[in-house]
Formats: sequence, C-alpha cells, structure tokens
Amino acid sequence: MKKILLVLAVAFSSAVSFAQQDPNKPFSLDEVFVDQAPYYEFSEMLPTFKFGADSLNRLIAKTVEYPEVDRQMGIEGTVMVSFVIETDGHITDIAIKKGVTLAMNTEAVRAVMKTDGMWNPGTIDDAPVRVMMILPVKFYLGGDNAAKFIKTDALLPVYEAGINAFYNEIEKNLIYPEDAKKNKIIGRVRIKCQIDENGKLSQPELLDYIYPTIDQEALRIVTLFSGKFLPIKMNGQPVREVIVPIDFTLKKWSPKKDTLLDLATKDENNGDYWSAYNHYLQLYWLDSGNGDAAAGIRTCKTKLNL
Repeated sequence: MKKILLVLAVAFSSAVSFAQQDPNKPFSLDEVFVDQAPYYEFSEMLPTFKFGADSLNRLIAKTVEYPEVDRQMGIEGTVMVSFVIETDGHITDIAIKKGVTLAMNTEAVRAVMKTDGMWNPGTIDDAPVRVMMILPVKFYLGGDNAAKFIKTDALLPVYEAGINAFYNEIEKNLIYPEDAKKNKIIGRVRIKCQIDENGKLSQPELLDYIYPTIDQEALRIVTLFSGKFLPIKMNGQPVREVIVPIDFTLKKWSPKKDTLLDLATKDENNGDYWSAYNHYLQLYWLDSGNGDAAAGIRTCKTKLNL
C-alpha cells in the first residue's frame, strides 16, 4: 500500500540542495550542489500536474517499488522529496528533505523523476515562475508484515538529533572496504545493540553476515555515533535493545539477474564462497523466487558454516 500526499511550502530563497542526479543509484550526500537561481515556494497560480492529481497519485503508486530489504525488515516511513518546477514544466533540483533508508530515498526520487515534463508551471501576474514543491512518498506495509516486525523486536534506534543526522553520521564515518568494492559486494548489515545509560550503543552483535570486511566495518560504525540514542517505550517500559541498519551500496553497480548469477557461479567455482554468497543474496533481493539464488545461498552458508 502506498499513499501519496502533496504539500506546498511558503517562502522565497535560493537553493542549497542534496541532489539525486541518477535515479538508479542510492541518494548520496556526496552530490551537494548550489543553485543560485531563485525560486518561489508559493505562487498566485500553483503548479498543476497536467493529467490531474489522481493521475499523479496513480503514477507515483505504480512507479514506486517497496525495497525488498526494507520489506523483509518491516521498515516503514515517509520520504519527503522536494523539487523545482521550471517555467517550461520540467523538474530540477530534486532533493531529499527528509529521508528514511537509502533504498526508500532512491525509490522516491526515481518516482518523482518520472513526472519530468508533466507539469503546468506556477505563475505570478500571469507570468510563469520557478516554484518548489514537496512530495511526501509514504511506504507502509500494514497487516501481517508490520505485526511480524514488532514481534521480532527488530526495533530501529531513536536518535535524539533525528533520522537525517543518524544517516549523516553513518555516511560520514563509513569507510567502504576496498576488497568489497573490488568484488562488487553490497548489502545491509543489521547490528543488535544495547542503549546504555548515557545514550550510547554498546554490546554490538551481528544479525547479518554479508562479507567479512563489511561486517567488521558495520560493527566499527556503531561505536562512532557522537549523539545520544533514546530507548523506545513499549507498554510504558523502555526498550533498550535496538537494531541498527548499516547500508553498503555502490553508486555504479546496478546488475542484472544474469550478471549476478554468472558472478556467483564464477566465485563458487573459484572457491570464493563469501563473494558467491553475497552475489546470490543480491540475486535473491532482485528475485526472491529465484531457485538458483536460494540453492546458492544454502550451499554457501554450508561452506561458510553460517
């Protein structure tokens, strides 16, 4: 289930944005740019979607795919995407105003980019002007998936400085292992931690095994947060056990199923079961019903004693 709302902010300014230029790669704070051209965050005549608001909702709902990794973890949330509608109806300056996970941020941006050229511009005194709009894209599971998520106590940490600061600290501190880059290893490592009395994470424990150097880097990251974590309350009692997700993504890595199967088979034949395991995992994330992926994962886990 996906719900889409439209919100128009009020102000006038120039933009400093975190811009997603390529919809096929995760949003990254590396892509900071400054746009000196002014835009409005209000106008006498608001921008409109050429085919109507209902069509916009249907287009976004059809375009957005719930990230499989987030679905399996039961993660929900709303990504706030801002963008400027130019005087010719095209969109520019796409930015994440409030993110959830890298995968959700990417999906929300990709959906917004699909609307390029489909807008009537806003106007002031009958003249078209650049107008910024904000589109919240809500990811909601509901039903059995959400209930299962709570029952497993896979609770995300509450970072006092906010979710954006949480992901910013991960990005600031993360050092992608060179061997993992070379072997095209990606994935999400979840680490179970305790929140101590000072709001720091302690007693980290791996819940996922992605690749040895990536797993160790994820364990290192959870010790580096400078801010304070707050316990979650359930039934009035503080829950200090939390799950910290650390995403490892490669900007230029968007493999097809055949590519991943070829890589995994080659790794396996070479006795590199860690790389084979990860490539089979990536294949599974693309196609959870893939029999080769399931069989390969089982074989590699046996070889690696996982």
